Amino acid sequence: MEEKIFFDAGNISVSNSRFIVDGQTYAIDSVTSVNAGVKQAKKGTGILIGLIGVFVLFSAKPFLWGTSYYDVRYFSFNRS
Repeated sequence: MEEKIFFDAGNISVSNSRFIVDGQTYAIDSVTSVNAGVKQAKKGTGILIGLIGVFVLFSAKPFLWGTSYYDVRYFSFNRS
């Protein structure tokens, strides 16, 4: 019987006779049960990095775009 590959991505390969992950080969005949599932990603780290990015963006505004809005409007005086 010819080996038929059902899934092959990265370091995981599944065929009708073998299951290979991280270089370790398992015979499909010895697999007694499988379980499908989805692991939810943790969102806390992404939200924290986003908030830090927004803070840095607004903190660095004078450095990125020259003088800030507040410096020009409230603290600049025309001297003749």
